[in-house]
Amino acid sequence: MSVGVFRFKDDNISAQSVRIFFASVASEEFYNRVWTKALLETNIQIFKEGSEFKPTQINDVLEELHRLIWWCMNNLEKGSSDHTYMNNHLCFLIQSISEEASKGDEIFYIF
Repeated sequence: MSVGVFRFKDDNISAQSVRIFFASVASEEFYNRVWTKALLETNIQIFKEGSEFKPTQINDVLEELHRLIWWCMNNLEKGSSDHTYMNNHLCFLIQSISEEASKGDEIFYIF
């Protein structure tokens, strides 16, 4: 299992939903081991598992993702597999969510 960011056509998240966006956050194991600590220590309010956000909240979400990069740089050993994994995912999330936010009004879901 893994944690990701999703968008669905017309915000329909039923079994028949059409996914229009997906970006991986982390494997479930990595999320539980590393991300939960980072989220707590950086006081993340929006970008966490079980949450959702609207395109109008994109600036707040991007600010939270930048706080997580700061946490990664200051708490994980540079060059370690954990550091590389988290940093690469965060950079990808910032880019892909930024680009996707202007493509419609559908909500982003994190699960």
